[in-house]
Amino acid sequence: MEVWIDQGSCVGTGSCENICDSLFVLGDDGLAYVKAPDDESAFGKDGVPIHQGTAGRVEVPTELEAAAKKAVKECPGECIFFE
Repeated sequence: MEVWIDQGSCVGTGSCENICDSLFVLGDDGLAYVKAPDDESAFGKDGVPIHQGTAGRVEVPTELEAAAKKAVKECPGECIFFE
């Protein structure tokens, strides 16, 4: 399973991060970003998101799939997708 966020539709409530902070984080810009569970941060040294939009798909570990699906379901902006 892969997950990604369309930042253009994100409303910045942080519900995804509250549900699964191993995969999602709010940036300083108020938008949510996906991060790989082994990434310390979703952002590079220059502050630019590492994983952004459909090109920023992240493989979800099996143990986090239920939480990722819950985040998709509860996202008010409907901007989180998985495949």
